[in-house]
Amino acid sequence: MSVNAGKDCQNDPEFLALRSCSEASCDACQQGTTNPVCDLPDPIASGGSCVTLGSNGFNCNPITNQGCSDSQACRFSNQNGGTFFCSSLGNAQATCEGCNQANPCEAGNICSNGVCQAYCCDDSDCNGGVCNKQTFAGGKGVVGICKTKVFAGTDPCEEDIHEPNNTADTAADLGQVDDCSFNSVLVAEGALSEASDRDWYRLDFEDTIQCELNPTFQFTQGNGVRVCAYFKCKNGPTVAGQQVSCNGGDSASTTPFGPGCCSTDGNLTPNLNCQGDEESADVRVLVDVVDSNACIPYKLRYGF
Repeated sequence: MSVNAGKDCQNDPEFLALRSCSEASCDACQQGTTNPVCDLPDPIASGGSCVTLGSNGFNCNPITNQGCSDSQACRFSNQNGGTFFCSSLGNAQATCEGCNQANPCEAGNICSNGVCQAYCCDDSDCNGGVCNKQTFAGGKGVVGICKTKVFAGTDPCEEDIHEPNNTADTAADLGQVDDCSFNSVLVAEGALSEASDRDWYRLDFEDTIQCELNPTFQFTQGNGVRVCAYFKCKNGPTVAGQQVSCNGGDSASTTPFGPGCCSTDGNLTPNLNCQGDEESADVRVLVDVVDSNACIPYKLRYGF
């Protein structure tokens, strides 16, 4: 994507319309694993006490909706370093219902991986789940998103909720992301139980006109593991007109799904070039063991 650097965007109606659209839907860019808590306490245990209105970008309270009218919801925008603002409820969806730009979430929720998920201050807001603040950078360490525990027990190699996802066809669905997700903290969390274990994930990538494309897959936890990313452009055949190039020490790799790149150093940054100006693609991500038979829990940060 490119912009006209000489144009006065602040006074251009098209730009202003695009910015409004981005601000209204940017909460969908702030995602983590799709394992929401659906049965929430009423009232919310913390009462939203972690939020101080007027500070740190909190123009309203996303947990209690304080600062907004009954016809509005407190939503998140990536603009200006991350802010919470009042927006029209629209066709609001309840917690754990599907959501998108046309069908946003009701107050107290964020649209994450296509599902409405509840904001929280701490674990007490999540009815046995956890208030995950690590995968929601917009919360600035203050507000999180209620998630069920990724590992139901004490042994992550026997409790990985993404299993079975050992093939590209059974890949765990991480939902839709776009190229505005690069500065977000999106995390896939799992575990490799043995050397033959493979964890596959699927992503629906949508190219937008607001942001540049920067595919990145980086381990924040997990040693001795490899990550690969494979792409299938949506606007044409996989082989004709599609190019996937690999950077640095990353190696080229091909599967029946499509071409891609692999990295064993914990940081994968492939380059995708589809036909024309549209880079939307179906993506498969593979995590496997390099040279170990031990149980390896991992956290994979990804963004575009």
